[in-house]
Amino acid sequence: MKIIKVTKEYFRTEDEKVYFFEPLDKEISVEDMQKIVNANEKLIKELKEFIDRIVAKATEFWGYVERDEMPPEEVDQIEVPELVSTFETVEPDSAILEYREAKQELDLVKSRVDEIKETIAERIGDREKIEGFNPKPFIKVGKASRSMRIVLKKLGDSQ
Repeated sequence: MKIIKVTKEYFRTEDEKVYFFEPLDKEISVEDMQKIVNANEKLIKELKEFIDRIVAKATEFWGYVERDEMPPEEVDQIEVPELVSTFETVEPDSAILEYREAKQELDLVKSRVDEIKETIAERIGDREKIEGFNPKPFIKVGKASRSMRIVLKKLGDSQ
């Protein structure tokens, strides 16, 4: 299978477009994707050959059962393929680890912002106004704006 294009969401071959189960964090090169596909095709071929050998041995054994014969004491062993060696373990580099940590921190900050918005919405009782909450327009040098006075009054009334 020849890889033509790779994105975060899918890869394209000559015949089809194959979507990833989950989008990738970053795009990989066509050459790297081709290596992965080639390794998987090799693995699948080895597994199919292994299954064929097992089915042949099971069929041979069932023949003894049907004929009510004892199988020979010496039986050819089925060689189990070394599947583990097919895969290469890759340690994520520091940039990927740093990205994951930063993304987790960002998610925490976003959830904290949502909590704060919810608290403010509960205090002033107007959910629509809080969605685009930006305190900068409320802040004026020297005196509070009319909107800020209303917010401060409502906050004072709720306590």
